[in-house]
Amino acid sequence: METLLSAVELGIFTAPADGGRDRESLASEVGLHPRSSADVFLEMANARLFGFWDNLTDALRTGAPFFATLNGVSTPLAAVPAAVLRSHPDITGAVFELPPVGPVFEEFVAAHGPTGRLTFHGGDFFSDPLPEADVHVMGQILHDWNLEQRRFLLKKAYDAMIDDDRRQKHATEWLRAAGFAEVEARPLVGGHTAAHATK
Repeated sequence: METLLSAVELGIFTAPADGGRDRESLASEVGLHPRSSADVFLEMANARLFGFWDNLTDALRTGAPFFATLNGVSTPLAAVPAAVLRSHPDITGAVFELPPVGPVFEEFVAAHGPTGRLTFHGGDFFSDPLPEADVHVMGQILHDWNLEQRRFLLKKAYDAMIDDDRRQKHATEWLRAAGFAEVEARPLVGGHTAAHATK
């Protein structure tokens, strides 16, 4: 629904009234960022992601990403997370893979980037927790396992997703750990939250 409302707000349906448009000219006419124009008609309005899509109109105009953290679970050579982070300098990421892959990961990141924003977490995805992130990407995993194991892995990814409540909890814990005495999460418009802290 938010996709439809944003499309109406942007004028996507009324702009071509006087003749057809290709994607690039329509995007330019209604003020879409080029990266957003290819995705604008995708279904984005499920309940869990509504907090991200609530600001869809601004993101389509500016090209701003919908998330802040990404975790690649056994993504070969960190290629997918690295490509996403290179395109979006405000995003940080992690790769979760078996410990022996660590040196290969370090070599790949040193050669292709992005250094400093993509970290390695060694572990076994059946027995160790996944790093928390807004988005989890699984590369060449689910097809190797039976249905019960696939469901288990998807549940682990779901449990490691950062929701707004958990993000607020982390932010307030970090502020208290830094020494702030009074810490409060205050809701803002557009689904955002401000952390207010005093010394």
